[in-house]
Amino acid sequence: MALTGIPLILLAVLATAAAGTATARLWSRYGRWRLVSRTLGVLLCEVLAVLTVGLVANRHEQFYPSWQALAGRTGTTGTTAAPPAGRLDDSFGPGRLRLPWRPPSSVAWGLASPAQVAVPQTYLTTRGAFPALLALGGQPTAADLVRVVANPGRQTTAAALAGLPGRLAQDLRVTRHGWVLVAGAPAAVLATELIRADPGQFAALAIVGTPPRGFTPPPGVAVAVAVAASPPTRGGPKNPARHGAASPRQGAASPRQGAGSPRQGAASPRHGAESPRHGAASTPRRGDAR
Repeated sequence: MALTGIPLILLAVLATAAAGTATARLWSRYGRWRLVSRTLGVLLCEVLAVLTVGLVANRHEQFYPSWQALAGRTGTTGTTAAPPAGRLDDSFGPGRLRLPWRPPSSVAWGLASPAQVAVPQTYLTTRGAFPALLALGGQPTAADLVRVVANPGRQTTAAALAGLPGRLAQDLRVTRHGWVLVAGAPAAVLATELIRADPGQFAALAIVGTPPRGFTPPPGVAVAVAVAASPPTRGGPKNPARHGAASPRQGAASPRQGAGSPRQGAASPRHGAESPRHGAASTPRRGDAR
């Protein structure tokens, strides 16, 4: 019987009425014990009346909602309730950690391709909730997060994606805060608008590439920008200054090559000097023959 229940109050009312009736019927009996019986009867009626009024007041104000509270046993034990299972929990398994995600509301998102959702390996062995990573394009690396890949289309807006976190919470065991948002440079503005439309949902924003001119980071979240360095040209110089300094060395080698020309040219008179000898010997012999 509950302390604040109607049955207990009715029982107290009946007991008070019975005590009052008994006291009135036995008022003139018991002879010399008459004074004692009258005193006890009046006191019993008063106690029961006060008890009835107290039960009615306790039911209305909830001073002691239970018998345990009335006895002082109000110690509480902290317990962590497991989140309810998601609608897609049974769709994942060993070797099947990535699935296409097509909730009914995804048509209004205006994505360029169907969204995909992936869970970590620990999602299959635990019953807790996981933070989520929302990637607006690209393929994020594996992490201990629930990963959602959504490629924005031309008609994708922050207002259209505002219902995505709530829908994901119905399909998977994810937290309501502490999410990470990853976006390419073309979707940086869309990511900022999405964070501002749902404050408290995202804890960090990562921009891959050079943000557009005039990009303003959203307040209240950690922002990181990753810009990939351009690789050096194959066979090209790594340091232009060093390459420019090498030119005089190559140019300085030209005088050495040019200095060798007189040596080769000096050898020509020797060969040319032999020609008169051959020519002089030929003429007299022809003349003598004649």
